[in-house]
Amino acid sequence: MRKMFILRGAQGSGKNTLIHALGVEHKVLSYDNAREALFGTRSYAFGGETMAISRNADRLAREATHAAADDRMHNGDTLFINNANLSMRDIIPWTALARTHEYKVFVVNMQGDLTDEVLLERNAQRPMFDQVDETILLKAADRYRSSNLSDDLNVIDVRYDNVIERVREELTVRTTHLDNEYDRVVVVGDLQGCGEALERLLNEVPGGLDDQSTLWVFVGDLFDRGPTPTKVYEILSRPRRNVVLVEGNHERSVRETLNEYRLYKASAETVSLVMEGHSRKGLRNLVNRGVPFFPFTFAGKHRWVSHGGISPERVQSIRVSEDEYQAGMIPNRDFMIGTGHRSEVYRNIGSYGNFSERLEAETVDSDIVDVQYFGHRNDNREKGPLDYEGVRLLESAVEEGGVLTAVVISKDGSEKVVQVEGE
Repeated sequence: MRKMFILRGAQGSGKNTLIHALGVEHKVLSYDNAREALFGTRSYAFGGETMAISRNADRLAREATHAAADDRMHNGDTLFINNANLSMRDIIPWTALARTHEYKVFVVNMQGDLTDEVLLERNAQRPMFDQVDETILLKAADRYRSSNLSDDLNVIDVRYDNVIERVREELTVRTTHLDNEYDRVVVVGDLQGCGEALERLLNEVPGGLDDQSTLWVFVGDLFDRGPTPTKVYEILSRPRRNVVLVEGNHERSVRETLNEYRLYKASAETVSLVMEGHSRKGLRNLVNRGVPFFPFTFAGKHRWVSHGGISPERVQSIRVSEDEYQAGMIPNRDFMIGTGHRSEVYRNIGSYGNFSERLEAETVDSDIVDVQYFGHRNDNREKGPLDYEGVRLLESAVEEGGVLTAVVISKDGSEKVVQVEGE
């Protein structure tokens, strides 16, 4: 979901309490944690155990923390930044990093109207090892009160908001119920920069994108490798109410190439071709429109669309009600690359062998999803998209002379495959 929450407030303002309440300990990055865990030496002072920190530790901890954030943001991981973050000077490095990965940033004001007395009392209740020098704490509290934030920041404030509910809301994806709104749903496989194939597909479905009784869902990988990415851009760049884009790994590649974060050869060619007649901003807006996960109901079935295909067991862990999923609790890469085998996930790569049969078995056994639609890879081309009961593999090598594949779901629950010549 590409979201960052910067927790702001002096020590004792409740940042750790919020983290524990949300259960996001594994998503927290902190200068203090890095400084103590990586560069601190446990030592002893009069009164008890403490930490001995070298002069270089602050700088090294900041560098390490930013490097960790950068790497995790490449995977689309939700992050909570648990420093004091008292002023704009503290926040600016994080917003700069967020722009590189097109993250939405929230500043969570935890200190609110807490008095010095309350902060000091909370500090005294901590174990001796974790207590903060009172002078440092009071200076931090005062700095919080005297610092103003930029007006363009998204602020969640404990004085006015139910912070836990606001944060959870930002991490939630809801099931969309489509029966009363559409007559059919068309789920389209990887385009890979093949705009002429997309044009042929639109001509095969009556009304194309202009038919408001049809919802079009694209499984991602709009760009790269194919010869006509400009046509893809021209067809899909204008947001439409009846078009849903799911993010693929090639949207990430184009975004990172545009932002000069990493250079991908295929994405550089995409950018160059599209930029000949269109704006960088327009292309950026298009690749940022994709959602990682689109759960919906239609014709009596629960259906999921992701780019890579995801284990129902994984999704069960983030399901908070029949219609709600805390999708922000898992990184975008799990939806984008798909559930893989342990040895490959550990190396942060996708699984291409023995994938569809295993996901089919898990999906058929699941009581929270009936059918999954995805692209990214097809490890059994001998089977057609409807040959499985629970999964629909829609990647079909359109950019290599194969075909562009779509599944049309009708209101009566029937599904039909539409395939057109690739490029």
